[in-house]
Amino acid sequence: MATKVVANPEIDILKEEREGRLREVGNQAVWSLSSCKPGFGVDQLLDNTVDTYWQSDGPQPHLVNIQFRRKTTIHDVCIYTDYKADESYTPNRPCIRMDCGAVGVAPMVAVGADGVEWETFPENC
Repeated sequence: MATKVVANPEIDILKEEREGRLREVGNQAVWSLSSCKPGFGVDQLLDNTVDTYWQSDGPQPHLVNIQFRRKTTIHDVCIYTDYKADESYTPNRPCIRMDCGAVGVAPMVAVGADGVEWETFPENC
């Protein structure tokens, strides 16, 4: 069963990390993309600036795969979206699927909104 997620434009993910309330674990994972335009790949997804981003360059669905080398507890997955900056490439229906071991694959779906915001997917794995 999918969970609908409401975007929160007030959240400052980097501030939460600096203050010790969140910890970035993306650097512990192996990242891959279904496709990307040159200069718009994994490095741009992970460079901690909202001015750079990933652009797909292939058929749909456009996928970002994140695989951890060992079992990792995830509290939230946060995605920054800016529809005003790049309406044609910003996903309007991001979907996260997690393999939670015995639970199986659990889809978490968010419906995007117009604007600049952090979308937070609460995870239970």
